[in-house]
Amino acid sequence: IYNTGYLTLFNCTVSANSAVGGYALVTDGGSFYLNGDGDGGGIYDNGTGGTVLTNCTLSANSAVGGSADPYDGPNNTNGGDGNGGGLYGAAYQVVSSTIAFNSAAGGNNYVGGYGGYANGGGIFLTQSGAFIINTIVSGNSVTVGFPYSGVGSATGPDVSGLVDYAR
Repeated sequence: IYNTGYLTLFNCTVSANSAVGGYALVTDGGSFYLNGDGDGGGIYDNGTGGTVLTNCTLSANSAVGGSADPYDGPNNTNGGDGNGGGLYGAAYQVVSSTIAFNSAAGGNNYVGGYGGYANGGGIFLTQSGAFIINTIVSGNSVTVGFPYSGVGSATGPDVSGLVDYAR
């Protein structure tokens, strides 16, 4: 689900979806850019309105960063980041829900750059503003991309970012 406004879901299941980043764009001059990030495998919220989930289940969703282009070895492109396997964005209210068994994985790199980062297997918050009430957030995972050189990093297998209120 790609949300650009207000999203309210009640008694729902969002399951077995994925967001996958693409390869890097490399210019003729040898300049390189990061590969595409995979953000919000289950729900992506761009932060303009907000997402409200009540009595919902987000499970088995994934966010995977794009891998480095294997034919672009000299340019040292990096793997893209995987952020928010279940839920990605800014302002949430999650009540009486379950966010479980989602994953975020950084893109692999076999050609000279870094593997992509992985953040928030369950939830990735881009800014503060989340209220998580009577909700199970458990069993989510993060995996950094394979680093040919250097090391990517991972944060928060369940939640990455600042939660304003949780109980």
